[in-house]
Amino acid sequence: MDTIVVSVCDTDVLLLLLAHHDRIGCTHLYMKAGTSKDPKYFPVHDIRNSHAKKTAWQVFEQHHTDLTGLGKGPLTVDIVNSTEKFICKMYGVPEVDTCNKARVKLFCKGCPQETLPPTSDAVKFHIMRSHYQATIWNQAHLPHPDLPPVDEMGWMHKEGQLVPRLMSLPPMPKACREFTSCRCTKGCLSQRCSCRYVYRELADVDHCVQECTNMIDW
Repeated sequence: MDTIVVSVCDTDVLLLLLAHHDRIGCTHLYMKAGTSKDPKYFPVHDIRNSHAKKTAWQVFEQHHTDLTGLGKGPLTVDIVNSTEKFICKMYGVPEVDTCNKARVKLFCKGCPQETLPPTSDAVKFHIMRSHYQATIWNQAHLPHPDLPPVDEMGWMHKEGQLVPRLMSLPPMPKACREFTSCRCTKGCLSQRCSCRYVYRELADVDHCVQECTNMIDW
């Protein structure tokens, strides 16, 4: 078949057409969108063969190997860990390997709480759902895809409906540590440094963690 036109108003379908373009095996593949008075045709075959890269795509290409396991076979611990590392990189904290560590780094840099990544516990269920969705998409060309049980992939049944499972741990521990931070740049040597006169466990604070002379091992 030389030309196929898929009429749909769903960007997910565009992604699926791009992913399965080679399997479809036609020369020209279009996605028709827009309205009846103003239809728009997106040449999937041209998009599939283009090499234009924007900044976000460049970031993805640099670290895409972290996501190679998503949607392929059972969800393993290695896939969860590598995907969590990718999320840390997307939040601009490539030096850490868990979202919990990324949250601490970004919090100590003054980032608003609402902009922090999810906790490692919560992101685990995000990854489960992403793996399930990617498994569906990878088998979109099959009439009977082989899928894992949905209630084992970050979803749960509630009142006859599927709802996302958000976390398995309490949203906040019963006792929260108090954090002390300072603005020292030379190892917290000043007598006025809060690290010296406040007797409590210190957090990994961005401004003094590398050279702080008053850090407590915990």
